[in-house]
Amino acid sequence: MTFFQDRWAEQRPIYYLLPGENEGFLKDPEFNDPEADPPIADWLTSYWDQLLIEQKAITDSFHEDYLNPTTCLPEALNGWLAQHFGYSGEYWDESWPDGAKRSLLANAYEGRRVWESKGTEELFYWLLGVFDLEANIYQVGSFIADVTLLPAEVGGEPLTFYLTVGLIYPRISREWSLVEKLRKLFTAAYCDSFTCYEQFYAGFSVAGDPVFDD
Repeated sequence: MTFFQDRWAEQRPIYYLLPGENEGFLKDPEFNDPEADPPIADWLTSYWDQLLIEQKAITDSFHEDYLNPTTCLPEALNGWLAQHFGYSGEYWDESWPDGAKRSLLANAYEGRRVWESKGTEELFYWLLGVFDLEANIYQVGSFIADVTLLPAEVGGEPLTFYLTVGLIYPRISREWSLVEKLRKLFTAAYCDSFTCYEQFYAGFSVAGDPVFDD
């Protein structure tokens, strides 16, 4: 351990840099009565030493507290950090659970690679899991090629995603609104998509809505 590291370890970075006993700043407590002959240097530097120790702790943990989405402070998840990982405007909601926010941030460019995988069925099911939502994807139509220009049809009828949810989510519920939000933001741009209830009969859902009605 170096001289300066040793002084930080003792949490007195300023005090122990002062001249020693012969220079009159530091006094050995074995030869001086602290009450009758108090160590003035200790009294003068204790506040500043404590302040430096606190600031050093903040600096040392800055990455984990403010830049690492899996360990950062809850208040650091919103604002700059979310924007840094590509989430802004309608792509971010400060009311979302912290666990969901951390998953979205941590997987923006690593893991699930949200932005690279945007529009895929796999990513959408992962997003449903992040928010603990129950829904399924029902696909109508198919493409011969992987990419087409809007609104051209490739190989037949247009590809359409229907997100089917159970009656556990009323249309006015937070869960239904979140499914709708994720559908609009993360399904493929070259596909139509709709949200509907999965139970239906004779062309109508059990809620009385036309099947596959937006």
